[in-house]
Amino acid sequence: MINSDKKDAYRVIPYEQGLMLPMRLYHLAYQKFTIEKEKTFAEQLIEIVEKTLEMCQEEEEINSLTHSYTSMLFDISNMHGSKREKLWEFTREELHKLLELEAKLLKMNKQCANIRPVKGVLMMMISNFILKSRNGYNNDYICKYLPIDVAKSSINNHQIWMKKQNSLMMKENKKLFQNYLRTLHGFIMIG
Repeated sequence: MINSDKKDAYRVIPYEQGLMLPMRLYHLAYQKFTIEKEKTFAEQLIEIVEKTLEMCQEEEEINSLTHSYTSMLFDISNMHGSKREKLWEFTREELHKLLELEAKLLKMNKQCANIRPVKGVLMMMISNFILKSRNGYNNDYICKYLPIDVAKSSINNHQIWMKKQNSLMMKENKKLFQNYLRTLHGFIMIG
């Protein structure tokens, strides 16, 4: 059953209702991106999340949207795009806008970006996007070497923490990482 409204002709409501919210947000943005072909995937994603936010009336709905958006962005940070489609290859400007929306949602949900577990998720997400952007979003595997005790604890708590920013290999990546964290913190403090 496809929605009869011409504006939302791409929507399949029963299918959408069966999706968890992170997948529903992604699905709607992808559908709009592939059918309308007017905006980038990042722009469509931001538009879908902002429209969903407008409909949120209760604190629990904002909490759910915040968690879903964070989960979805983190998942995208782990995906490799094909050379033809390049769907998940965000420009710095797009990534900035995606993180700005993240900061807005976190603030509305009264969550601090510099406290665990949010801090860890955001740091991994940002570092994933930085690592993926090396060499033009190539599909090579990226390796990180960890001591065995750190690897074991990371498996148990599903987190990897960086003790020193100096651990980043390239100066450019270190600076970009610091800028994203500073920007994200600034949006939450100011926004």
